[in-house]
Amino acid sequence: MAGESTAVGAEAARAVLEASASITGGALSVSLKIDSPIVAGVALAAGAAVTLGAFYLRYRWKTENAIRNSLERMNAIGAADPEVINIEEGSIIVKLHCHTPQSVLQFVKDFKEKKVKRRLEEELKKIGFDKELEVTIVNGQEVFQREQELRSLLEPQEDVKVTVEEVSLGDEEYGRTAQGDRRPVKGDER
Repeated sequence: MAGESTAVGAEAARAVLEASASITGGALSVSLKIDSPIVAGVALAAGAAVTLGAFYLRYRWKTENAIRNSLERMNAIGAADPEVINIEEGSIIVKLHCHTPQSVLQFVKDFKEKKVKRRLEEELKKIGFDKELEVTIVNGQEVFQREQELRSLLEPQEDVKVTVEEVSLGDEEYGRTAQGDRRPVKGDER
C-alpha cells in the first residue's frame, strides 16, 4: 500500500511538472487592431474627420508612446510583460508579446473588462486624439483558446491527493510530508 501511494504521489508530481513546463514555455503574441470608427454622417458634417491612422502618421512618436504606456506593464524584474513588439500603420495593428502565463491571463481579463480600450483612449486623449476607439484582437481565437488552457492548468486540482506514510522512530511516530520534513503524527506531547 505504501508503494502504491508513493507511485500515485510521483505520478501527480510528474503531471504537475509537465503542466508547468508547458505553461512556462508558452509565451503568446497578441495582435491588437486599434481603430476609430467614423460615422458617415459625422464625417460629412465635420468636413474632414481625423482618423486614428492619419493621427498616427502625423504624430507617430507620440502615438507609439501612448500605445506603449497603455499596454505595457512591468513585471517583478522590471521588464515589460506584456511587451509591444511592433506597431503598424493604417488601422493601427499592435503586436503585443506576453512573456508569462500570468501576463496572458491578466491581459485577457483587462481586455474583456474594457480596461485595455479605456487605457488606450486615456493615453491618446493626453496627446490630442479624443475619439472613441474600437479595439479588437485579430488573433482572438488563438488568444482565448490559450487563456482557457492556462486557466485549466493553473486552477487547483481537487482530485490530486498526497498520502502521508507513518514512520516509527523509537517510541514516537512521525509522518513525512511531500516536502520531506518530519511532523509528529501521534503521541507528541510538546
